[in-house]
Amino acid sequence: MTAKAQIKALKKQIRRHDYLYYSADRPEILDSEYDRLFARLKALEAENPVLVTKDSPTQRVSGRPVKGFRKVRHGRPMLSINSVYSNVDAMREWAEGLGRTEYVVELKIDGLALNLRYEKGILVRAATRGDGETGNDVMANARMIKTIPSKIIGKAPDVLEVRGEVYMPKKVFEELNKHRKKSGKKPFANPRNAASGSLQQKTPQITADRRLAFFAFDTGECSEIFAENQWERLIKLNNSGFCVNRHARKAKDIKTAINICMEWTDKRVQLDYWIDGMVIKVNKLYQQSISETDGRNWNWCVSYKFPSAQARTTVKAIIIQTGKKGKKTPIAELEPIQLEGTIIKRVNLYNSDEVRRLRIREGCAVLIEKIGGIIPKIVAVF
Repeated sequence: MTAKAQIKALKKQIRRHDYLYYSADRPEILDSEYDRLFARLKALEAENPVLVTKDSPTQRVSGRPVKGFRKVRHGRPMLSINSVYSNVDAMREWAEGLGRTEYVVELKIDGLALNLRYEKGILVRAATRGDGETGNDVMANARMIKTIPSKIIGKAPDVLEVRGEVYMPKKVFEELNKHRKKSGKKPFANPRNAASGSLQQKTPQITADRRLAFFAFDTGECSEIFAENQWERLIKLNNSGFCVNRHARKAKDIKTAINICMEWTDKRVQLDYWIDGMVIKVNKLYQQSISETDGRNWNWCVSYKFPSAQARTTVKAIIIQTGKKGKKTPIAELEPIQLEGTIIKRVNLYNSDEVRRLRIREGCAVLIEKIGGIIPKIVAVF
C-alpha cells in the first residue's frame, strides 16, 4: 500500500474513533491502540510532508461540538497534549528539547475539558473544548456544578478565561450506573463519558442531579498578566475561589517529575475520582509562550499515561446473552480475578467475529485489560 493510501486509511480510522470517543461517547479501542494509530499517521506525514492536509487529525484537536447547543469560539485555542504513554525515555527526550528548567506535575483528571469566561469577575460563558477553536455553550448546565464559582473572589481582570476538567466522582459514577441498569438503560462506559453526557444535557436539573465537580488548572484569554509561572497560576486560581487539585507538585528537573509520575501509578486507586495519567508542564509561563505548537498539541507540556493494569485468568464458559431487542451477544465467564480494585467474572466478546479472531474457547488462559480503566476486555489468548 502506498504512503498516500496508508495516510488516507489512517485518517478515516482516527476520525471514526474520534467521533466514537468525543461525540458518541462509546469508544471501541484502548487509548494505547489509538495512540499507535495516531503515531503511525504522524510518522507517515513527517516522511511525506506534501501529503499533509489541513483536515488531518494531526493538524487540529479532534472532536466536533454535539448538535443542539449554541457554538461559541474560544478567546484562545484549547489545544491538546502529546502523550508518551508510560514511556519514560520519550519523556526524557521531550525534556531535552526544553533545556534546564523547572516543572509542575499535575494529575490528569479523567473528565471533560471546560473553558469558563469571566468578565468583571462574573461568569458569562462556559464552553466545552469541541474542536479546540469552537465548543458547545453549556452555561446553563455549568451553573449547576457547585465547584464552579459564579463570581471570582477578590479583584479580577476585566476578562479571564479559566480552564479545567469537569469530572464525576467514583461514588457518583457507581450509583449512576447502578440506577441506569435498574432502569433498563445502558451504563456509561467510563467516567469521562459520564461527565460528558451529564454536562451536555438539555435539562440543567439533570446535570445538577449528577453531582459533577470541576478542577481548575489553566487560564486562556486574559486582559492582564495573571501569573508569572504555572505554580503561581494554580495558587491564584485557588485564591480566586476555584477548586485546584491539591496533589500538584513542583519538580526541579525531569528526573524528579518522572519520580512523581511513578509514585502515582499505584497511589491513584486511593483517590475518590479517576485519573488516567499525569501532566508535566514547564513552570515558567514565558517559556510556555515562546514554545512552538504543532497545531494540535502544546509543546511545553506532555502527558504521561499510566500503563494499563492487566490480569491473567481462565475462561470457564462462553454463553450467549440475549438483549431486550433480541440481539445476541457472546459473553465469556471467567475464573474470578481482581483487577484495579474490582472482581471480574465476565467479559463481553461483542460478536462471533471477535470470538473467532481471538480464538477464544472454554478452558483457555486469557489476559484481561480495562478499557478506560473501567470496561474489562480480553487482549490476548494463550
